[in-house]
Amino acid sequence: MWEPADVEQAIADFPNEAEDALAAIQLDPDAKRLDSAAFKVAAEVTGRLAERIWVESLDDRGLLESFVRALVARGVPLDVGPIDVGVTNIARDALAKFVNAASSFGCRIRKDGNIVGSGVLVGPTTVLTAWHVVARAGPMDAQEPYPKIEVVLADNRVVDARVPALVSSPCGEKEYQGEFPSCDADVAQAHDVAVLRLAKPAGAQLGSAALPDAAPTYKASASLLLVHYPAGADVGIGTGSLSRIRGLNARWSHLIGTQAGSSGGGCFDSSLSLLGIHQGKDPRQRGRLVPVARFYDDLRVAVANDEAPARIWSLDESPEGEFVIGRQRFFEAFAAVHRNPRARGIRIKRADAAGDLSGLPFSFRMLERMVARNPRMRLIRVSFEAAVNDVADEIARRAADAGMGTGPIGPALGVADGQTAPEAVGADRGRRVATLINQKAAELGFELWIFVDHPQIVFGDEARSAFEGFIDSALQCENIRLVIAGYEAVALPGQDFYEEPYPADQGARGLMVDILTGFRQLDVQLFLGDAVRAGGTPLSPERQNELVAEALAGLANENGVYPPWSGVDVANRLRPELRKLFGKAAP
Repeated sequence: MWEPADVEQAIADFPNEAEDALAAIQLDPDAKRLDSAAFKVAAEVTGRLAERIWVESLDDRGLLESFVRALVARGVPLDVGPIDVGVTNIARDALAKFVNAASSFGCRIRKDGNIVGSGVLVGPTTVLTAWHVVARAGPMDAQEPYPKIEVVLADNRVVDARVPALVSSPCGEKEYQGEFPSCDADVAQAHDVAVLRLAKPAGAQLGSAALPDAAPTYKASASLLLVHYPAGADVGIGTGSLSRIRGLNARWSHLIGTQAGSSGGGCFDSSLSLLGIHQGKDPRQRGRLVPVARFYDDLRVAVANDEAPARIWSLDESPEGEFVIGRQRFFEAFAAVHRNPRARGIRIKRADAAGDLSGLPFSFRMLERMVARNPRMRLIRVSFEAAVNDVADEIARRAADAGMGTGPIGPALGVADGQTAPEAVGADRGRRVATLINQKAAELGFELWIFVDHPQIVFGDEARSAFEGFIDSALQCENIRLVIAGYEAVALPGQDFYEEPYPADQGARGLMVDILTGFRQLDVQLFLGDAVRAGGTPLSPERQNELVAEALAGLANENGVYPPWSGVDVANRLRPELRKLFGKAAP
C-alpha cells in the first residue's frame, strides 16, 4: 500500500507523468486549480520540498487517492493494493507473551550517573542501544576517556556496561548536529548503533528480545511496537505504524510518540522480532528508526557469542529432586570461569554464617551435577573435619582417590623440616602439591575442579601456610579450578571478583564471589520457568505468576529478599504442581 512519502518520490522521479495526472484529476471547473509552478514557488519561499507541498495540497482537497490512481494509470510504479492484514495485526496470545517479556528485557541507559536513553537486552550479557546515547562526543571527536555507562534493568538493578562497546557504529555527523541526512550516502557506514557487553549476565534471568532469522525488510504501514522509556519513565509500550522517508532507505519513519530518553529503544514488527532501534525525529517530527538490516550481521555475531550460563533447576532434573532456587550467581560464576582466564574458580561466602547451615554442602551437590555434564571435567572434595598432620598430604590423598595420584610429596632442599620456619615448609608443600596435581590432570586431559569445604578445625601456622600456598599456586595452574566454601573470615591469595574481571587477559587472577544472601521473587520465577520447560507441558505466564505468589505467600522477607532456608518451603509448595507437569499425580 502506498504512503505519502512514496507519492512524493514518484512526483520527483516522474515529473511529466505527475503534471499530466495533476491536470487529469481536476474536473471541477469552479474549484481553484492546483498548479505545479505554484508548488515550486511555495517551496522556495518556505524552504520545504515542493513534492511535499503537492501531496499535502492534494490531501487537503481529497484528491490524493485519485492522483495516485492517475499516476499508476500512466505507468508510475506505486502499490495501490490493500493494506496487508498480516503486517498490521498481531495475534492476541503472541502479543500477551511479548508484553510480558518486554517488561523484563527493556532497560534504561545511564551515562555518568544520568539516564540518557533506552535499550533492550538481546542476550544474557548483551544490550542494544543507539550509539549517540553512550557517546561522549561527536562521530569525528575522540571518545576517550570513555564515560561510565550503566544499564538500569527492568527490576531496577544497575549493572555496569563495558566500554568501549562490543559493536559500535556512530551516527552521521549531520545527525549529531541535529540535521537530517539528505540521502543514504550521508549515513552509508553510520548506523548509530552500540552493542554493550554487561559485567553480569542479567539476560539469563530477565530474558532477551528475539532477533529475526534474517534481516527484515520494509513493509508499508506495518504495525510497530516500541520498548522505550520516554524521559526515563516507564509509560508502557509504544504502538504505531511504519512509513517511508522520501529518498532514504537507511532510516524509516514511525508514528509513535517519543521523548528524550526514547533513543535506543527497541522497535518490533508484527512478528514481534527486532526491526530496529529508535533514533530520534524525522523532518516531519515523526519518529525515526534505524532498521536492524543496517547492522544485522554484526549484531547476530555478538548475540551468537553471548551464551547464557548453564544452570540446573533440580539436582536430578526431576520434580522429586532437590530444587535449586536463588543460586543464579553460582551459575553465572561457573560460566565466567570458562570464558575468562583470570577467573580461576568460585569463592562461596555466607551473608549469615550462623543461620545458613545448608548452603555450602548444597553448593557441592550443584557443582557435582555441573561437572558431570562435561566429560573433560573431574571433581574432588577436600574436607578438614579433624586435625590433619599435613595439609598437602591430605590434598594429595583426595586427588589419588579420584585417580590422580601424585606420589609422596618429599621434602624439598632448603625448605624441609628443621631447615626453615614451619610456615615456609607448609607454604612450599602446598604450592608443590598444586603443581603436581595440575601436571597429572594435564596428562589425563582433564580440568580438575577442587571443592574445599569450610574447615571444622582451626589451622595451625604450618597448616594455614600450606593451605594458602596451595591456593596461591592453584590459581596459576591451567588445569585446576577451585571452589572455596566458607572461609569468610580468612584472607586468601588472589583477588575476589564480584563482577567478571575486565579486561580478561590482563591483571591478577582470582575467584568469582558467590554470596549466599537469599533469594527474590525473580529467582522463583526463573526456577519455575526452567522447570516448566523441562516438563514439556505449557503453562501460561498468568498461571506461573499465580504459582510464584502462592509459593511465597506468608514467608518472612526483608525488602523482598527471602532467607536461603525458606527455599525449602517454596519447594514444598511448588512440588505438587511440578509433578503434574511431568505427568505424575500429586500424592
